Amino acid sequence: MKKLILTAFITLISLLILSPSYATAQDEVSDAEIKYKAEILELEVESCPEGYPEGDCFFFDLEIIEGDKNNQQVKSIMPKQDDPKLDSLNYKKGQKVYIVETQIADEAQYYVKEPIRKRPLILLTILFILAAVLVGGIQGVTSLLGLLISFIILIVLVIPMMLSGASPIMASIIGGSIIMTISVYLSHGFNRKTSIALMGTLISLILTALLALVFTNISRLTGFSSDEATFLIQLVDTELNMKGILLASLIIGGIGILDDITVSQVSTIMELFKANPSFTWQELLKRSMKVGRDHIASMINTLVLAYTGSALPLVMLFIATGSSFEEIINVEQVSEEIVRTLVGSIGLIMAVPITSLLACIIIAGKSVQNQQRRIPMR
Repeated sequence: MKKLILTAFITLISLLILSPSYATAQDEVSDAEIKYKAEILELEVESCPEGYPEGDCFFFDLEIIEGDKNNQQVKSIMPKQDDPKLDSLNYKKGQKVYIVETQIADEAQYYVKEPIRKRPLILLTILFILAAVLVGGIQGVTSLLGLLISFIILIVLVIPMMLSGASPIMASIIGGSIIMTISVYLSHGFNRKTSIALMGTLISLILTALLALVFTNISRLTGFSSDEATFLIQLVDTELNMKGILLASLIIGGIGILDDITVSQVSTIMELFKANPSFTWQELLKRSMKVGRDHIASMINTLVLAYTGSALPLVMLFIATGSSFEEIINVEQVSEEIVRTLVGSIGLIMAVPITSLLACIIIAGKSVQNQQRRIPMR
Protein backbone atom coordinates (compact mmCIF):
# COMPACT_ATOMS: atom_id res chain seq x y z
CA MET A 1 0.00 0.00 0.00
CA LYS A 2 2.82 2.42 0.88
CA LYS A 3 4.49 1.78 -2.48
CA LEU A 4 1.18 2.36 -4.26
CA ILE A 5 0.54 5.65 -2.46
CA LEU A 6 4.10 6.76 -3.23
CA THR A 7 3.56 5.87 -6.90
CA ALA A 8 0.34 7.90 -6.93
CA PHE A 9 2.11 10.85 -5.33
CA ILE A 10 4.94 10.75 -7.88
CA THR A 11 2.38 10.54 -10.68
CA LEU A 12 0.60 13.65 -9.42
CA ILE A 13 3.84 15.63 -9.13
CA SER A 14 4.71 14.61 -12.69
CA LEU A 15 1.31 15.75 -13.87
CA LEU A 16 1.79 19.13 -12.20
CA ILE A 17 5.14 19.55 -13.94
CA LEU A 18 4.11 18.22 -17.36
CA SER A 19 0.59 19.65 -17.58
CA PRO A 20 0.28 21.96 -20.58
CA SER A 21 -0.40 25.64 -20.21
CA TYR A 22 -3.16 27.33 -22.16
CA ALA A 23 -4.16 30.85 -23.04
CA THR A 24 -7.59 32.34 -22.53
CA ALA A 25 -9.24 35.64 -23.08
CA GLN A 26 -10.01 35.90 -19.38
CA ASP A 27 -8.21 39.21 -19.03
CA GLU A 28 -10.38 40.72 -21.74
CA VAL A 29 -13.53 39.41 -20.09
CA SER A 30 -12.52 40.66 -16.65
CA ASP A 31 -12.19 44.21 -17.96
CA ALA A 32 -15.86 44.22 -18.90
CA GLU A 33 -17.29 42.09 -16.10
CA ILE A 34 -15.86 41.59 -12.59
CA LYS A 35 -17.23 39.27 -9.94
CA TYR A 36 -17.17 40.03 -6.20
CA LYS A 37 -18.41 38.45 -3.02
CA ALA A 38 -20.92 40.61 -1.18
CA GLU A 39 -23.37 40.59 1.72
CA ILE A 40 -27.00 41.70 1.43
CA LEU A 41 -27.57 44.62 3.81
CA GLU A 42 -31.16 45.36 2.80
CA LEU A 43 -33.63 43.92 0.30
CA GLU A 44 -36.95 45.36 -0.82
CA VAL A 45 -39.42 44.41 -3.55
CA GLU A 46 -41.15 47.44 -5.05
CA SER A 47 -42.38 48.79 -8.37
CA CYS A 48 -39.60 49.29 -10.86
CA PRO A 49 -38.34 52.87 -11.35
CA GLU A 50 -38.46 54.73 -14.63
CA GLY A 51 -36.30 53.20 -17.33
CA TYR A 52 -36.95 49.64 -16.17
CA PRO A 53 -39.64 47.19 -17.40
CA GLU A 54 -43.08 47.49 -15.84
CA GLY A 55 -43.66 45.36 -12.77
CA ASP A 56 -41.77 44.70 -9.56
CA CYS A 57 -38.03 45.02 -9.03
CA PHE A 58 -35.67 43.75 -6.35
CA PHE A 59 -33.77 46.60 -4.69
CA PHE A 60 -30.51 45.33 -3.14
CA ASP A 61 -28.25 47.23 -0.75
CA LEU A 62 -24.96 45.33 -0.78
CA GLU A 63 -21.55 45.47 0.87
CA ILE A 64 -18.58 44.04 -1.00
CA ILE A 65 -16.56 41.78 1.31
CA GLU A 66 -13.44 41.07 -0.75
CA GLY A 67 -10.92 42.47 -3.16
CA ASP A 68 -10.03 46.04 -4.01
CA LYS A 69 -13.53 47.25 -3.11
CA ASN A 70 -13.75 45.55 0.27
CA ASN A 71 -16.32 47.22 2.60
CA GLN A 72 -17.67 49.37 -0.25
CA GLN A 73 -21.47 49.61 -0.32
CA VAL A 74 -23.28 49.39 -3.67
CA LYS A 75 -26.85 49.10 -4.93
CA SER A 76 -28.48 46.81 -7.44
CA ILE A 77 -31.90 46.95 -9.08
CA MET A 78 -33.09 43.77 -10.78
CA PRO A 79 -36.50 43.38 -12.50
CA LYS A 80 -38.31 40.17 -11.50
CA GLN A 81 -39.38 39.43 -15.05
CA ASP A 82 -35.78 39.49 -16.30
CA ASP A 83 -34.74 36.72 -13.92
CA PRO A 84 -37.44 34.21 -12.89
CA LYS A 85 -34.96 32.58 -10.48
CA LEU A 86 -35.02 35.56 -8.12
CA ASP A 87 -38.21 34.49 -6.33
CA SER A 88 -37.02 30.89 -6.03
CA LEU A 89 -33.63 31.89 -4.60
CA ASN A 90 -35.39 33.60 -1.68
CA TYR A 91 -32.64 36.13 -0.95
CA LYS A 92 -32.57 37.54 2.60
CA LYS A 93 -30.75 40.18 4.61
CA GLY A 94 -27.34 38.97 5.76
CA GLN A 95 -26.98 36.39 2.97
CA LYS A 96 -23.66 36.15 1.11
CA VAL A 97 -23.89 36.37 -2.69
CA TYR A 98 -21.78 36.80 -5.79
CA ILE A 99 -22.32 40.09 -7.60
CA VAL A 100 -21.08 41.20 -11.01
CA GLU A 101 -19.85 44.67 -11.86
CA THR A 102 -20.31 45.90 -15.42
CA GLN A 103 -19.30 49.20 -16.96
CA ILE A 104 -22.18 50.90 -18.81
CA ALA A 105 -21.51 54.41 -20.17
CA ASP A 106 -18.45 54.71 -17.89
CA GLU A 107 -20.61 53.99 -14.86
CA ALA A 108 -20.28 50.89 -12.67
CA GLN A 109 -23.50 48.91 -12.34
CA TYR A 110 -24.06 45.81 -10.26
CA TYR A 111 -26.36 42.82 -10.35
CA VAL A 112 -26.67 39.79 -8.11
CA LYS A 113 -25.33 36.71 -9.86
CA GLU A 114 -26.11 33.86 -7.44
CA PRO A 115 -25.91 32.86 -3.76
CA ILE A 116 -22.62 31.59 -2.35
CA ARG A 117 -23.16 27.85 -1.89
CA LYS A 118 -19.80 26.96 -0.33
CA ARG A 119 -21.05 26.02 3.17
CA PRO A 120 -23.75 23.49 2.19
CA LEU A 121 -21.42 21.95 -0.38
CA ILE A 122 -18.66 21.58 2.21
CA LEU A 123 -21.15 20.06 4.68
CA LEU A 124 -22.38 17.56 2.11
CA THR A 125 -18.79 16.66 1.21
CA ILE A 126 -17.98 16.02 4.88
CA LEU A 127 -21.04 13.77 5.20
CA PHE A 128 -19.97 11.89 2.08
CA ILE A 129 -16.43 11.38 3.43
CA LEU A 130 -17.74 10.22 6.83
CA ALA A 131 -20.14 7.75 5.20
CA ALA A 132 -17.37 6.37 2.97
CA VAL A 133 -14.92 5.98 5.86
CA LEU A 134 -17.34 4.66 8.51
CA VAL A 135 -19.05 2.15 6.24
CA GLY A 136 -16.24 1.36 3.79
CA GLY A 137 -13.37 1.24 6.28
CA ILE A 138 -9.90 1.17 4.75
CA GLN A 139 -11.37 0.57 1.29
CA GLY A 140 -13.48 3.67 1.75
CA VAL A 141 -10.34 5.68 2.56
CA THR A 142 -8.43 4.37 -0.46
CA SER A 143 -11.46 4.96 -2.69
CA LEU A 144 -11.60 8.58 -1.55
CA LEU A 145 -7.89 8.92 -2.29
CA GLY A 146 -8.49 7.48 -5.75
CA LEU A 147 -11.36 9.92 -6.28
CA LEU A 148 -9.13 12.84 -5.30
CA ILE A 149 -6.40 11.70 -7.66
CA SER A 150 -8.95 11.28 -10.49
CA PHE A 151 -10.20 14.81 -9.96
CA ILE A 152 -6.67 16.23 -9.94
CA ILE A 153 -5.74 14.37 -13.13
CA LEU A 154 -8.78 15.81 -14.89
CA ILE A 155 -8.02 19.35 -13.71
CA VAL A 156 -4.23 19.24 -14.10
CA LEU A 157 -3.78 17.07 -17.19
CA VAL A 158 -6.88 16.27 -19.25
CA ILE A 159 -8.66 19.63 -19.32
CA PRO A 160 -5.47 21.71 -19.88
CA MET A 161 -4.55 19.38 -22.76
CA MET A 162 -7.92 20.03 -24.38
CA LEU A 163 -7.72 23.78 -23.78
CA SER A 164 -4.25 23.88 -25.34
CA GLY A 165 -5.63 22.43 -28.58
CA ALA A 166 -4.57 18.80 -28.14
CA SER A 167 -6.82 16.00 -29.37
CA PRO A 168 -9.65 15.65 -26.82
CA ILE A 169 -9.99 11.95 -27.64
CA MET A 170 -6.32 11.23 -26.94
CA ALA A 171 -6.42 13.42 -23.82
CA SER A 172 -9.45 11.56 -22.47
CA ILE A 173 -8.02 8.11 -23.27
CA ILE A 174 -4.63 8.93 -21.71
CA GLY A 175 -6.18 10.61 -18.69
CA GLY A 176 -8.85 7.93 -18.36
CA SER A 177 -6.26 5.15 -18.45
CA ILE A 178 -4.21 6.85 -15.72
CA ILE A 179 -7.33 7.46 -13.64
CA MET A 180 -8.48 3.86 -13.96
CA THR A 181 -5.09 2.37 -13.17
CA ILE A 182 -4.54 4.44 -10.03
CA SER A 183 -8.11 4.53 -8.70
CA VAL A 184 -8.83 0.83 -9.31
CA TYR A 185 -5.67 -0.33 -7.54
CA LEU A 186 -6.17 2.13 -4.69
CA SER A 187 -9.78 1.08 -4.22
CA HIS A 188 -9.38 -2.70 -4.57
CA GLY A 189 -5.74 -3.42 -3.85
CA PHE A 190 -2.81 -4.55 -5.98
CA ASN A 191 -3.85 -8.13 -6.78
CA ARG A 192 -4.84 -10.45 -9.58
CA LYS A 193 -8.54 -9.62 -9.29
CA THR A 194 -7.90 -5.91 -9.79
CA SER A 195 -5.49 -6.48 -12.68
CA ILE A 196 -8.00 -8.64 -14.56
CA ALA A 197 -10.76 -6.08 -13.93
CA LEU A 198 -8.48 -3.31 -15.20
CA MET A 199 -7.74 -5.26 -18.39
CA GLY A 200 -11.45 -5.75 -19.02
CA THR A 201 -12.16 -2.09 -18.29
CA LEU A 202 -9.48 -0.85 -20.71
CA ILE A 203 -10.72 -3.08 -23.53
CA SER A 204 -14.32 -2.01 -22.90
CA LEU A 205 -13.26 1.63 -22.76
CA ILE A 206 -11.60 1.37 -26.18
CA LEU A 207 -14.78 -0.22 -27.55
CA THR A 208 -16.85 2.61 -26.03
CA ALA A 209 -14.52 5.20 -27.59
CA LEU A 210 -14.86 3.61 -31.04
CA LEU A 211 -18.65 3.50 -30.76
CA ALA A 212 -18.73 7.11 -29.61
CA LEU A 213 -16.55 8.16 -32.57
CA VAL A 214 -18.66 6.32 -35.14
CA PHE A 215 -22.08 7.41 -33.91
CA THR A 216 -21.08 10.99 -33.18
CA ASN A 217 -20.00 11.28 -36.82
CA ILE A 218 -22.97 9.56 -38.45
CA SER A 219 -25.41 11.41 -36.16
CA ARG A 220 -23.73 14.68 -37.20
CA LEU A 221 -23.31 15.88 -33.63
CA THR A 222 -21.20 19.04 -33.48
CA GLY A 223 -20.61 19.64 -29.77
CA PHE A 224 -22.00 23.18 -30.10
CA SER A 225 -25.45 22.40 -28.73
CA SER A 226 -25.07 24.13 -25.36
CA ASP A 227 -24.58 27.78 -24.41
CA GLU A 228 -21.51 26.72 -22.42
CA ALA A 229 -19.83 25.43 -25.59
CA THR A 230 -20.44 28.72 -27.41
CA PHE A 231 -19.10 30.74 -24.48
CA LEU A 232 -16.04 28.49 -24.21
CA ILE A 233 -15.18 29.14 -27.87
CA GLN A 234 -15.36 32.89 -27.22
CA LEU A 235 -13.31 32.68 -24.03
CA VAL A 236 -10.41 30.49 -25.18
CA ASP A 237 -7.83 31.80 -27.63
CA THR A 238 -6.87 28.39 -29.03
CA GLU A 239 -9.01 26.59 -31.60
CA LEU A 240 -11.02 23.89 -29.85
CA ASN A 241 -12.39 20.68 -31.33
CA MET A 242 -15.90 20.74 -29.85
CA LYS A 243 -16.89 17.44 -31.43
CA GLY A 244 -13.79 15.90 -29.89
CA ILE A 245 -14.69 17.38 -26.51
CA LEU A 246 -18.12 15.80 -26.82
CA LEU A 247 -16.45 12.45 -27.52
CA ALA A 248 -14.14 12.95 -24.55
CA SER A 249 -17.16 13.50 -22.29
CA LEU A 250 -18.63 10.21 -23.50
CA ILE A 251 -15.37 8.37 -22.79
CA ILE A 252 -14.75 9.89 -19.36
CA GLY A 253 -18.38 9.37 -18.39
CA GLY A 254 -18.06 5.64 -19.01
CA ILE A 255 -14.99 5.07 -16.84
CA GLY A 256 -16.71 4.90 -13.46
CA ILE A 257 -19.51 2.66 -14.71
CA LEU A 258 -17.13 0.20 -16.34
CA ASP A 259 -14.92 0.05 -13.24
CA ASP A 260 -17.87 -0.88 -11.04
CA ILE A 261 -19.15 -3.74 -13.13
CA THR A 262 -15.78 -5.26 -14.09
CA VAL A 263 -14.52 -5.47 -10.51
CA SER A 264 -17.82 -6.98 -9.36
CA GLN A 265 -17.76 -9.54 -12.15
CA VAL A 266 -14.19 -10.66 -11.47
CA SER A 267 -14.96 -10.97 -7.74
CA THR A 268 -17.94 -13.18 -8.56
CA ILE A 269 -15.84 -15.43 -10.79
CA MET A 270 -13.11 -15.80 -8.20
CA GLU A 271 -15.62 -16.77 -5.51
CA LEU A 272 -17.29 -19.28 -7.82
CA PHE A 273 -13.93 -20.88 -8.55
CA LYS A 274 -13.01 -21.01 -4.87
CA ALA A 275 -16.29 -22.80 -4.18
CA ASN A 276 -15.58 -25.37 -6.91
CA PRO A 277 -12.00 -25.46 -8.27
CA SER A 278 -12.95 -28.26 -10.67
CA PHE A 279 -14.79 -25.83 -12.95
CA THR A 280 -13.38 -25.49 -16.44
CA TRP A 281 -13.20 -21.97 -17.80
CA GLN A 282 -16.22 -22.70 -20.02
CA GLU A 283 -18.33 -23.80 -17.04
CA LEU A 284 -17.11 -20.85 -15.02
CA LEU A 285 -18.02 -18.46 -17.82
CA LYS A 286 -21.50 -19.93 -18.16
CA ARG A 287 -22.26 -19.57 -14.45
CA SER A 288 -20.68 -16.14 -14.05
CA MET A 289 -22.69 -14.75 -16.98
CA LYS A 290 -25.90 -15.50 -15.07
CA VAL A 291 -24.73 -13.08 -12.40
CA GLY A 292 -23.43 -10.69 -15.06
CA ARG A 293 -26.84 -10.44 -16.71
CA ASP A 294 -28.31 -9.25 -13.40
CA HIS A 295 -25.57 -6.61 -13.23
CA ILE A 296 -26.36 -5.53 -16.78
CA ALA A 297 -30.10 -5.21 -16.13
CA SER A 298 -29.68 -3.06 -13.02
CA MET A 299 -26.86 -0.88 -14.37
CA ILE A 300 -28.60 -0.14 -17.68
CA ASN A 301 -31.70 1.01 -15.85
CA THR A 302 -29.58 3.21 -13.59
CA LEU A 303 -27.62 4.64 -16.52
CA VAL A 304 -30.67 5.45 -18.65
CA LEU A 305 -32.52 7.09 -15.77
CA ALA A 306 -29.44 9.15 -14.84
CA TYR A 307 -29.00 10.53 -18.34
CA THR A 308 -32.74 11.03 -18.81
CA GLY A 309 -32.87 12.97 -15.57
CA SER A 310 -30.09 15.29 -16.72
CA ALA A 311 -32.01 16.11 -19.92
CA LEU A 312 -35.48 16.18 -18.32
CA PRO A 313 -36.04 19.99 -18.38
CA LEU A 314 -35.04 20.09 -22.05
CA VAL A 315 -37.41 17.26 -22.98
CA MET A 316 -40.22 18.95 -21.02
CA LEU A 317 -39.54 22.17 -22.92
CA PHE A 318 -40.03 20.56 -26.31
CA ILE A 319 -43.09 18.59 -25.18
CA ALA A 320 -44.63 21.82 -23.83
CA THR A 321 -44.16 23.45 -27.25
CA GLY A 322 -46.12 20.63 -28.91
CA SER A 323 -43.13 19.14 -30.76
CA SER A 324 -43.47 15.61 -32.08
CA PHE A 325 -41.35 12.74 -30.77
CA GLU A 326 -39.32 12.74 -33.98
CA GLU A 327 -38.65 16.47 -33.62
CA ILE A 328 -37.65 16.08 -29.97
CA ILE A 329 -35.07 13.34 -30.55
CA ASN A 330 -33.69 15.23 -33.56
CA VAL A 331 -32.69 18.25 -31.46
CA GLU A 332 -28.92 18.06 -30.94
CA GLN A 333 -29.04 18.43 -27.15
CA VAL A 334 -31.42 15.46 -26.93
CA SER A 335 -29.53 13.47 -29.56
CA GLU A 336 -26.35 13.96 -27.55
CA GLU A 337 -27.96 12.46 -24.46
CA ILE A 338 -29.36 9.54 -26.48
CA VAL A 339 -25.94 8.79 -28.00
CA ARG A 340 -24.31 9.22 -24.57
CA THR A 341 -26.78 6.83 -22.96
CA LEU A 342 -26.71 4.14 -25.63
CA VAL A 343 -22.94 4.21 -26.18
CA GLY A 344 -22.37 3.96 -22.43
CA SER A 345 -24.91 1.16 -22.16
CA ILE A 346 -23.33 -0.85 -24.99
CA GLY A 347 -19.89 -0.41 -23.41
CA LEU A 348 -21.36 -1.54 -20.10
CA ILE A 349 -23.04 -4.60 -21.65
CA MET A 350 -19.91 -5.69 -23.50
CA ALA A 351 -17.74 -5.21 -20.40
CA VAL A 352 -19.45 -8.18 -18.77
CA PRO A 353 -18.59 -10.90 -21.35
CA ILE A 354 -15.17 -9.35 -22.11
CA THR A 355 -14.11 -9.24 -18.46
CA SER A 356 -15.73 -12.57 -17.66
CA LEU A 357 -13.94 -14.32 -20.52
CA LEU A 358 -10.59 -12.86 -19.48
CA ALA A 359 -11.13 -13.77 -15.83
CA CYS A 360 -12.32 -17.33 -16.52
CA ILE A 361 -9.44 -18.14 -18.87
CA ILE A 362 -6.81 -16.63 -16.55
CA ILE A 363 -8.18 -18.06 -13.29
CA ALA A 364 -9.27 -21.51 -14.45
CA GLY A 365 -6.42 -21.83 -16.96
CA LYS A 366 -3.78 -21.09 -14.35
CA SER A 367 -5.31 -23.68 -12.05
CA VAL A 368 -5.12 -26.32 -14.80
CA GLN A 369 -1.46 -25.47 -15.41
CA ASN A 370 -0.70 -25.83 -11.70
CA GLN A 371 -2.45 -29.20 -11.58
CA GLN A 372 -0.48 -30.41 -14.60
CA ARG A 373 2.78 -29.38 -12.95
CA ARG A 374 1.88 -31.47 -9.89
CA ILE A 375 1.36 -34.64 -12.00
CA PRO A 376 4.56 -36.74 -11.67
CA MET A 377 6.35 -37.61 -14.86
CA ARG A 378 6.59 -41.35 -15.62
